[in-house]
Amino acid sequence: MLQLIPNFIILAVAHCIADFPLQGNFLSEYKSKNNYILLVHCLIYAGFVSYVFGWLYRFYNIDYVFILLLVSHYIIDKFKCIMRDIISRDSGTKYNEETVEYIEKSSLYIDQAAHYIFIAVAMFLFG
Repeated sequence: MLQLIPNFIILAVAHCIADFPLQGNFLSEYKSKNNYILLVHCLIYAGFVSYVFGWLYRFYNIDYVFILLLVSHYIIDKFKCIMRDIISRDSGTKYNEETVEYIEKSSLYIDQAAHYIFIAVAMFLFG
């Protein structure tokens, strides 16, 4: 039980590395416009985090962890991209600048919380 917190922190750091620096500017900019680029981002993310997961828990058959992280990351990021497109399309007519900024920050927090929840689910199911 005591090992859960350090492992979660390590996986959270792996998440941060895979979700931000490993994606780079190109993937960050175009993943909302192209499903293939979003899938590439999710493959990189799931590969890195599931590798760290396998290293932490000393098992090398991480297929289910990889699939869980890949699918959940794709769905979460796709939802965020759809919301970003709706906001940017309607920002001049329905929302003022302050509201758009608030919605974008909120969507980032919700996005990150959802990713951490799925990391915790992977730890619970496969750890």
